[in-house]
Amino acid sequence: MEGSGSHAQKLRCTIYGTLRRYEGNRLREEMPLPLAESAHAAFGGAEWHCTARTQPVPGREGTFDLDLSFAVKSGFAESVGVGAVFEFDNWSLDNYLLLPAAVYQGNNFDVADMKYPPLWREPNQFRADMPVTTTHLPRLSADSTRIEQTTGDVSAPGMGFHSASRQQGFLLLTTQQTRFGNSGLTVETSAGGRRGLFLVTAPCVREFRQDHCKAVPSDDRAANWEAGDSVTLRFRLCFFPAPDLQALFERFCGLRKDLNLSERKEELPFSAAWKLLEEKYHRDNWDERSGYFKMAPNARTTYEMAQDPICFLWQLG
Repeated sequence: MEGSGSHAQKLRCTIYGTLRRYEGNRLREEMPLPLAESAHAAFGGAEWHCTARTQPVPGREGTFDLDLSFAVKSGFAESVGVGAVFEFDNWSLDNYLLLPAAVYQGNNFDVADMKYPPLWREPNQFRADMPVTTTHLPRLSADSTRIEQTTGDVSAPGMGFHSASRQQGFLLLTTQQTRFGNSGLTVETSAGGRRGLFLVTAPCVREFRQDHCKAVPSDDRAANWEAGDSVTLRFRLCFFPAPDLQALFERFCGLRKDLNLSERKEELPFSAAWKLLEEKYHRDNWDERSGYFKMAPNARTTYEMAQDPICFLWQLG
């Protein structure tokens, strides 16, 4: 990637495009494509043209924009997706992996196998030295080598990590959606945890998705492509010195809105919005018998007919 070599080399990062063919939600075939102004490939029954454009961000050392475009020139490709790969060949499981609001420290914590709702139930679990413990979440560890998320699972569409041993950080930001909807965000390790791979895909095709406290097979599917179909993946990449973990969070906060701008719309004063909510909850959610605001409205619904199940009587948090 022009102009980024020295920064990417510090983390031994290689960037390339990829074409991926699926059966259902399972990857069956993959073809890497080098970053180039113009690259051609035959894959999945179609002739593809891939272009890459990189540009340094003025005034931000180590920060670059990358646009990666895929187009079908002829033929027909069934159940195919495209993506961009960011490969680190000196990965360490000690790296702090961040997918904002979804994955912290790779979610590499103690795991408690329990049904929803996850609650401590045994006396020995209520103790001051209880380690950070989660239910079964997407996690990256020695025994879990892949995390599959979407750009809709994170607070800002991106991911990154901090390497304490090299005092370096990396952040990848992308757009919320393409014409296929939310994109896929995947992190994988291989070679005994010495190789790390960040993957952004369109469409998003996960093998598993999260359902409360467990992983279940996803119904994600790839796309069918014909001549004239195309999609562009946009990225802002940042390689930066990070003497401590806080540098990762500070850099993320400075970048998080770069590719997903929004304009504030002041259509209703806060005081008017508060009045609407206050009236609604006093009217619909106050439980006079128990003396608290419950989650479900007082107007009986189809689900509440089953003897007021406890999930509709929960007190608001």
